[in-house]
Amino acid sequence: MSSTALSADHPTSLSIPLDADDPVAEAARTEEMQVVTGDIDEQHSRLADSDVASVAAVPLVSGESLYGVLTVYADSDDVFDPREQAVLGTIGRATAAAIDARETSRLLTADNVTELELQVTDPDVFYIDVASELGCSMEYGGSVPDGEETVMFFLVETDDPSAVCAVAADHPQVSGVSHVSTADSSALFEFTVSDPPVVSVVADRGAQTGDILVEPGKATVTVTLPASMETRSVVEQVRSQYPETELLSVRERDEPPVSRQAFIANVEERLTNRQLTALRKGFLGGFFDWPRDVSGEQLAESMDICPSTFHQHLRAGERKLLEEVFENW
Repeated sequence: MSSTALSADHPTSLSIPLDADDPVAEAARTEEMQVVTGDIDEQHSRLADSDVASVAAVPLVSGESLYGVLTVYADSDDVFDPREQAVLGTIGRATAAAIDARETSRLLTADNVTELELQVTDPDVFYIDVASELGCSMEYGGSVPDGEETVMFFLVETDDPSAVCAVAADHPQVSGVSHVSTADSSALFEFTVSDPPVVSVVADRGAQTGDILVEPGKATVTVTLPASMETRSVVEQVRSQYPETELLSVRERDEPPVSRQAFIANVEERLTNRQLTALRKGFLGGFFDWPRDVSGEQLAESMDICPSTFHQHLRAGERKLLEEVFENW
């Protein structure tokens, strides 16, 4: 952890170990504001180029990401009262949100990107547990927000959908699971979770999850991030939550003028959650195949809506998707 101050004549900086007995290090470790008065290490006075009587160390946290610590110095010990601490907390959150938004924007507008291939073997991840319990493979089909939770779609190689539902329902990460449709030996399932494993972790670093291919005991995850972003920080973020993570490969590739990420972001912004859900279920479930593997009535039932409402969501989603394609042709 480093801290820097700039004055007209004396730019100074110092390095503070994360395990140090220091308010800046403590704020980074706990991700909570630290206020210290009186007994201030003189290195902070040298950094501030003046006498320091109190320090407020404000962690810059957005989601699972710590972007740094905002350090504020004062020459008296009665400055950081509860009201001032509340103001500093608001400034810290706003700053972290702005940094997070900038990182996301960098991904959407990047001319070239880095693709990471990670192997996760943590048995606590629900889709790894399901694949291990049943000896099956699974393929990620995307996610859709559902209130405070998220619906994750997976195609599962199984001839016993009820077994998948039973195993997933017992997992603490899963609050709901349902079998949507079956085509050949592959069945589409939706899993409702409050915090999508791995997906939310990389999203909090401004990266995006592409493929998740799951086999018994492991999942291979493809993550996309701007080429300018530090690869190690994303890998360490995943490892902090899922220690049994291995970096398999790193690839650089160019993006077209309108990047894939920007196109997806534009589509998702135009679609409602219901329209996106209808499109995902229709595509993954085989509704657009010929002959169809699943009917509109079956998909409507899986969304707990009537068929006419399902087709309204589907048609509206199709139109918005086609508009986005042809407007950028």
